Amino acid sequence: MTIIMKFLPNRPMRIVLLTSLLTLGTMGALMMFYPHWVDQQLLDKLGSDDSMVRGQAVIEAARRAKNRESMKHKLLESLDTESDKQFFSIVSALNTAGMFRTSVTNPLHIDRALAIEFATAPDPNTQTWLLAQIINKRHNNRYIHQALKSAVANKDVAVRAGAALLAAMLKDDAVLGKLLDDEDPAVRAAAALDAGLAGRSALGATLVERLSDTDATAAGSAATGLAYLNPAEYSPRLCALLAEAKDDELRERLCHVMTILNNDDAREAVGKLLKSTPKHPPSPMLLLAAGKLGVQAAADEINNVLTEATKSHKINRHLL
Repeated sequence: MTIIMKFLPNRPMRIVLLTSLLTLGTMGALMMFYPHWVDQQLLDKLGSDDSMVRGQAVIEAARRAKNRESMKHKLLESLDTESDKQFFSIVSALNTAGMFRTSVTNPLHIDRALAIEFATAPDPNTQTWLLAQIINKRHNNRYIHQALKSAVANKDVAVRAGAALLAAMLKDDAVLGKLLDDEDPAVRAAAALDAGLAGRSALGATLVERLSDTDATAAGSAATGLAYLNPAEYSPRLCALLAEAKDDELRERLCHVMTILNNDDAREAVGKLLKSTPKHPPSPMLLLAAGKLGVQAAADEINNVLTEATKSHKINRHLL
């Protein structure tokens, strides 16, 4: 600068030059800083409470991420934000740019995105589909538990029934216990079956209580769950229930339960029911259970049914 000043003959020219240099320096600094400022502004808008602002920011951030490597890195680095709104907006921008699901994506980020998408999905069908994805991943972390919490509180019966399977997979007995007491019998039935299949022995007493459910499907599912949970322990209770059952649907379900137990108690219970039933021929499920269990008293009944059946030309065509 001193050397340049020596070549300038007067003070005004020196001032003009100095001012020009300062202006150019300032403009250069602004040009360097401005893109980073725009990036930060977009990141802030991605966390806005206004959905319109977030939506527009998603589009712009995706466009900039494709053209600016620094913007891409800023989006990726911001995925650990505590704000779910900002996180999901960042994920949306990266997805739009085709940069979210890669070989190096943190699995926790994917699970968090799924959990938020599930909780904010606009309709039950979409939620059911997303819940199936969450279940099939078989992950166990705070975001999956967050999704479970949302599913249990859902108003849709199918979603809550799906929550039972997720709770069983996560071994969450508290949630399963809550679903076993759900107002809808379909949810109670799903929870009972899933608890038994998952081997949740702590819920055995609750499943026994469900055997007296006023809904045959829920009671039958509880019986099925107990048969899988501990056949040796619950066999006497289930066989007694078969003898006591007055509801035709429940009796049919209990006949199937006997085939799961597949022991002497079940064989004896089915044999007694077969002898005591006034209906001839007996129900298909009772005959099937008797046949599978090898109840000798059922042989004549089964042969009679087959003999009558073969007299039907329609059945004969199917057999051929």
